[in-house]
Amino acid sequence: MVTLCNGLVGLFREFAGRGPSKCKAHWAGSDLIVVVLQGGFTTADQTLYEAGRGMAVRDSQHALSDVLEAKMTELVQNTTRRKVQAFMSASHQDPDLRALLFMLEPQEQ
Repeated sequence: MVTLCNGLVGLFREFAGRGPSKCKAHWAGSDLIVVVLQGGFTTADQTLYEAGRGMAVRDSQHALSDVLEAKMTELVQNTTRRKVQAFMSASHQDPDLRALLFMLEPQEQ
């Protein structure tokens, strides 16, 4: 999971200008990977949040996740050697957290 976290943090650094300070990835059963990212607010995000524009920050984070979905999915598939069926994300602002969920196709028994 270290390879996956390093790759995801790298994607956010490359495309957002700043990446999360912490990343933890966990298997949740045999077909779901849950990734929790902490930190990563840009200066602009922090400025907007402090000015009461938290919804704009959340919308921006969700838009970035949507834009990066294909790249993150490819990274998960290359790391796990399994196809991603679905991707979902959520974010929280205080503390600065983001959750990424990757539902994988079931393994053949």
